Amino acid sequence: MEGKHLLQQRKLNAGFLQMKHFTAAMTVFLLCIVCSVGIQHGDISPEHVMWFVVAIGEYDYILTDWGHAVLEERYSPAISPEFSSTSALHEGRLCPASDAESLIYLLSFVSGCAIPEFDSMEAALCWRNRVWA
Repeated sequence: MEGKHLLQQRKLNAGFLQMKHFTAAMTVFLLCIVCSVGIQHGDISPEHVMWFVVAIGEYDYILTDWGHAVLEERYSPAISPEFSSTSALHEGRLCPASDAESLIYLLSFVSGCAIPEFDSMEAALCWRNRVWA
């Protein structure tokens, strides 16, 4: 079975039904299982989610690239201005809610919301302040 990056799915405009499956599967997987064992991915973005067609109308989603998962506080997360959490951008470190915040940006993106490309970390932080205000 061949998988595709989530970014490709959005570019193909694969439809709301698939987004609904993605939302349920990824939310349960990331927030319940991964956080419960104390592991943070630290770089949740469309490039790190693969989707597979299991059967007609059924899809599986897998979070990839765990090689950069932050297992100890001394490691710095990968920084993506579009998808990283505010604490990762501001302090260069993850907080317990960092993956959840990144997931919110990812879900917004795959649902069709526009997330601008930022030319600096400061611009990304200013955008987050406006969005969350």
